[in-house]
Amino acid sequence: TRLSSRMAEAIGGMSPGQATNLANQMAKATNTTVKPAGTSTVAGMPCEVTESITAMGPLKVTSRLCIWKNITLKMETTGMGSEVREEATSVESGVPIPPDKFKLPAGIPITEMRAP
Repeated sequence: TRLSSRMAEAIGGMSPGQATNLANQMAKATNTTVKPAGTSTVAGMPCEVTESITAMGPLKVTSRLCIWKNITLKMETTGMGSEVREEATSVESGVPIPPDKFKLPAGIPITEMRAP
């Protein structure tokens, strides 16, 4: 499915300052705090760790992200009785990727959708 969104298009056209302002407004609206939480190593790469806590009434969700060069290599989220963890096991940088790796296999249908 190919999904387009006016909101995503608007965010993509924002300056860094506008994007930061929007992020701050969203954090305030959802009672979310975001703070640096040190450093870590994931798949041999040095990462900055960020922690966020969202507390809306009885809902509390905590997330920790390990980020290397703006790429999330590890994510741990707990809340609403569940835990989700995703972690890179290896990273290859500067490796050429053949263009055919980005093509869909033949016969895969594409459905166009538009979100608000």
